[in-house]
Amino acid sequence: MTTESSGRLLDRAAFRQFVNTVGVIVAAADGQWAAMSAEWCTPVSIEPRLLGVYVGDTRFTWSVVERADGFGLSLLSETQAALSKQLGNVSGRDVDKRPWWWADSEPGAALPVRLIGGASSWYECRIVDRIPVGDHWLVVGEPVAARVFADRRPLVYRGGRYHQLGPVLEKPEPSS
Repeated sequence: MTTESSGRLLDRAAFRQFVNTVGVIVAAADGQWAAMSAEWCTPVSIEPRLLGVYVGDTRFTWSVVERADGFGLSLLSETQAALSKQLGNVSGRDVDKRPWWWADSEPGAALPVRLIGGASSWYECRIVDRIPVGDHWLVVGEPVAARVFADRRPLVYRGGRYHQLGPVLEKPEPSS
């Protein structure tokens, strides 16, 4: 089925065509910890190196991130879909999520953050900006430490579902 969207509202099916990595943002402020699945996390600048994570303005995580100096971002591996769903479906206002991730996490090497064990990569970020964007905040972080686990493939999300990456496609040469 093909759908078309026009006007002010973008059809949900069209909006869900974007492919995203699945991250978990972990932050602490005033002794309070928050961890949330974040499908909207991305590099936002090459020089200086900056990463961005979008956090909904009504989320418990935002109430912590707006007071934090930094955050840990763990891009989950393709074996961690259940953890992503668990951390994304329940609010930290209602449940202490730490039993789900704390024991399998590690402290940051450069910042007082936590990083999720089993992830495909880790980023310890110093917060350099918080920008309101619609009903979310873009939290911009400068990575001060990072680690990539080459033997783990990242989990991806599209159309409301988790996916594994497929085979690598060769980049074609431009035609003349």
